[in-house]
Amino acid sequence: MSKSGEALISGIRSLQRFVDALSAVQSAEQVYAFGLTAIQEIFKPNAAFVLLPDSGAEAPRPTPAHNAGSVTDLTIPVTLDGECLGQFLLHFNKPAGFTDTDFALAGLAAAQTAQALAEIRERDRLKQAARRKDESIAMAVHELRSPLTAIIGATFLLRSDKEKEKAIEMINRNGRAQARLIDDLLKLSQLDAGRLKLQFKVLDLVPIVTQVFDDIRPTASAHGVSVDTQMAEPVMIRGDARRLSQIFWNLASNSLRFSSTGGRIHVTTAKEDGFATICVSDDGCGISKDRLPFVFDRFEQAHEPGTQRYDGLGLGLAIVKEFVTMHGGTVSAASDGSGQGAAFTLQFPIAD
Repeated sequence: MSKSGEALISGIRSLQRFVDALSAVQSAEQVYAFGLTAIQEIFKPNAAFVLLPDSGAEAPRPTPAHNAGSVTDLTIPVTLDGECLGQFLLHFNKPAGFTDTDFALAGLAAAQTAQALAEIRERDRLKQAARRKDESIAMAVHELRSPLTAIIGATFLLRSDKEKEKAIEMINRNGRAQARLIDDLLKLSQLDAGRLKLQFKVLDLVPIVTQVFDDIRPTASAHGVSVDTQMAEPVMIRGDARRLSQIFWNLASNSLRFSSTGGRIHVTTAKEDGFATICVSDDGCGISKDRLPFVFDRFEQAHEPGTQRYDGLGLGLAIVKEFVTMHGGTVSAASDGSGQGAAFTLQFPIAD
């Protein structure tokens, strides 16, 4: 058998060992280690390394062997859907020549590496989703149980005529709180099942926004938080008045929940480039940069771990995003970090 034939068989065996080893890997580091071993067995370089790219780096094109005098360097990129996942760098202490078979074997090793890395990514994503689901269920149970505990406690106060008024108020307050929690869960369930339909018509957004913040102003005032609105001229959009009110009520409640005594909630509307733009901002506790990308996720709480825990299931902003999207609009959140307040900006297409 010719040397090229022996090299091909040897390379295939190396790849087979690599593929067999991938079935037991648990991390990207292990994938790279096994991949590098396969590459080394195929090319037998004097030195071999793995180079990991910066996040979001473009995938490099396959680089031919670079001969610099008496040495040769070869780069084998590992790519997936145009993204560079890493590179194998090979160094030879002599001029080296490579055949098409060599490059084909290297390409197969790189492709197997990329596939294994993709599978690990997906596995990690599913694990994280399962963990978040477990945490969400535990939090939902806690939130739904809390009002019941208060209600049950209030029934004992009813035994005393002196405490009846206080007990009735407690039952009413906590009953309404639990009703809101259940309503949020039902809304998301209906959205997921496609059963929640919007009734669109052309309407003025300004009175809807104004009414919501007028309604919350007494509660805000009782907590020492001021609410001011700066409304533009009539802003006509196609929308469902009930769901739009829900959007702004959730945003208003969110801003109030995270504001302290002496705080301020500011609301503006404007028309810009064919869109109605509404901004709801506050100078409350703010959102840290690492949590900012997730504020619209379901069951997400904007509070910092280890600090005060705020009431609610963390569904309000998720519902906001769902309803805004159904209106053909967008919503975004901005904050300079913890203690720096937050701003939510919504845009809806203006009706023709």
